[in-house]
Amino acid sequence: MKSVFLKASMVILGLLLCVNLVVSFFGSPATSYAAKNFQYKIINLSGGNGEAKLNQYGSQGWEVVAISGADVILKK
Repeated sequence: MKSVFLKASMVILGLLLCVNLVVSFFGSPATSYAAKNFQYKIINLSGGNGEAKLNQYGSQGWEVVAISGADVILKK
């Protein structure tokens, strides 16, 4: 009885491994170069009116990536 359970467990484990390999190989499409192509912009927010500047760039599709002092790095 114990050997039947062990054999069945090994078969199920093998099938799950095969399914995992097939799904990982065929399941995810390749990422195109266009999906990785970003534009970056550095703006300086010193001198006030920073919120208006960020709202303006945000409405154009820019996103904040990092902030360093008064400099803000944007990407889209």
